[in-house]
Amino acid sequence: MANDISSGGSSEFLAARRFFRANSSTAKEEIEVFVEDEVDTVFWRHFFAKHEPDKNFKIKVLRCGNNELCGKDALIKFIRLDSLGRNKLIAIDSDYDYIIDDYHSYTQELRACKYAIHTSDTYSIENYKIVPSILKEAIYLTSFCEQISEDINVMIFETSQLLYNLFTIHLFSTNKKDNVYKLSDFKSDLNKLTYKNNKVNESTNTYISNRINSFNLYIDNNRAEYDDFLSQLKSKGVEECNCWQFMNGHDVLDEIGIKIVANISNKYRGEYLQWLHANVADQTRKENLLKKFNNSTRVADGLHQLKDRIREILYDIKPDFTWKASIKNDNQIQAIFQ
Repeated sequence: MANDISSGGSSEFLAARRFFRANSSTAKEEIEVFVEDEVDTVFWRHFFAKHEPDKNFKIKVLRCGNNELCGKDALIKFIRLDSLGRNKLIAIDSDYDYIIDDYHSYTQELRACKYAIHTSDTYSIENYKIVPSILKEAIYLTSFCEQISEDINVMIFETSQLLYNLFTIHLFSTNKKDNVYKLSDFKSDLNKLTYKNNKVNESTNTYISNRINSFNLYIDNNRAEYDDFLSQLKSKGVEECNCWQFMNGHDVLDEIGIKIVANISNKYRGEYLQWLHANVADQTRKENLLKKFNNSTRVADGLHQLKDRIREILYDIKPDFTWKASIKNDNQIQAIFQ
């Protein structure tokens, strides 16, 4: 049995509830917003915060009877879309619901619901963190390098371009529901992605090219349907330059964002250590400077710890509100309250 659902349930009930308070004339309008988990509450608060001077947003997580998170499917099931309104919203990850027709049984209903705020032109909240401004901030916080010469935007674009064909084959297979190229298969291929300096490793290019070629017969046997599907994807905004936005957010965070930051941060950390050993002769001072550097960046040693610190930073840092997807989310929310 799901809990954390308001009794009465509907947006109309929540809107009327304020008039039964002693201070109803001065009470802020209350809006309940249900999200998928606690990490999502941190993310979505940034978007609702600017509307809070005259409103009180209560961001809630839906849990099952065993206190486990229920996720998106449970939100749709227990908090019915027809119960939503100005005073009761859901804020969710898009997943593939906005690019693949009938991805879920509720996909069409979800698309038509004005009160379902979704990650716009992205798979999930994690995709919002894989933008140049945020990745640069993560590089700085883990290396303290002020002059980052690498063009992060180009790195993301080249990665997206490399993965486009493989990703669209995965989407096509998902749309057909034939299990030829499942999410787990695509994730396994994405795991092979590596960087050297500010470029995708040549071994990765070769691997991805071979994987694309392995699906040639599959595509040839479905050529007309596949070409039509690509046209549909393009009409929904999925292109070579941005397809990373529509990939599973957790995978993109781990296999693209964290790898880019770790690769560049590790380089600058190494340069600092080289400077330290070459220019500081006093051993005590050298040890103190190294300790201060590690404490400040919260990375003592090792690539694994560096990646953990990067993941922490990316989840904690607020979204880039100048990014197109963030602007669309603001527009979604404004449209409800105008």
